[in-house]
Amino acid sequence: MKKLIIGVITAVTLRFTMIPVTAGSFFATLSGTSYASNDSLAIIDFSIRGDAVNNVRGYIDYPASQLSVFSVEKNPDLTEMAINFDDDKPGSVYFAARSSSPIARETVLFTITFAVHSDTPTIDITTSDIYANITVTESVVINQKDIDEAKEKEKACQAMGGCIDEIVIPDPVYAEQPVSKEQAFSNDTLTITVAEKTLKSLYLKTADFPDAKCSPVFNKLITAYKVEVDSRITELNPVFVAENPDCIMEVSEEINNQIIVTLTGENGDVNSYVFTIIRTSNFDPNNTHPGDINPTTTTAIEYTTSAYLLMAALGLVSLGFMIIGGYYIWLGAREP
Repeated sequence: MKKLIIGVITAVTLRFTMIPVTAGSFFATLSGTSYASNDSLAIIDFSIRGDAVNNVRGYIDYPASQLSVFSVEKNPDLTEMAINFDDDKPGSVYFAARSSSPIARETVLFTITFAVHSDTPTIDITTSDIYANITVTESVVINQKDIDEAKEKEKACQAMGGCIDEIVIPDPVYAEQPVSKEQAFSNDTLTITVAEKTLKSLYLKTADFPDAKCSPVFNKLITAYKVEVDSRITELNPVFVAENPDCIMEVSEEINNQIIVTLTGENGDVNSYVFTIIRTSNFDPNNTHPGDINPTTTTAIEYTTSAYLLMAALGLVSLGFMIIGGYYIWLGAREP
């Protein structure tokens, strides 16, 4: 019987040994708004860069007490990538991106727009549980099937007490091939500095005319108004409050039945409101229907109409008596 060539230990070791080839670094990063004020928007991009990346998934975490998701939009240029989002849970946005072809360059996958509602100095947005399938080049055993078959024959010979023919287990043959592997990546954090909001408004916050009616109803975006007031009121005492306390507000005297309010900003910008005063006899500021006739005037009209009707009736009666009297006088004149 020919000598058996046994290489069990060596073969098993070679079967599970793969020599990796460095594939370059992979990064999942957040970028975008670094400074924001309360009640403003923060726009954040999620990007990947590395070697042949696809099928990326993970979370974007944010403090729900400081931010709320305004919109999530996929990069419109990624026509070969499908991305699904789930932002129903406050505090995180889950995404799963699947590409039909690997991405081998730095690419923005999607953009999240946040509404900022925070007075704290900073806000941290982080990534978590980021996984991606990456394609790397590795040296793999390409004759593994031949090795396995030789090992099986060797086991059969040992079970039968030996074989006539010599069993030769081939040496492994290596070749470099692309391999898709799932890989987890470290988290990235983007910090937004919350700046103190500077008021630049040149609007009135309120405009109040006591015992008068302003129309239309005050709206800071409307700059011209009609103010109805009783004609017996000679001096108006309007109260104006500017939305921005740092602007300069000037209120004119009533000239030609108009009061003009001028707001001037630090940069010289100007915004003006014009209030035209209309004085009406017996004006009632509580009248909820300004187009209706004044109740006092209505009463006067009704009284005048009744008087005219009564006078007309009396005139008809007097005319009747005059006709009857004239008739009897005529009859008396004809008697002998």
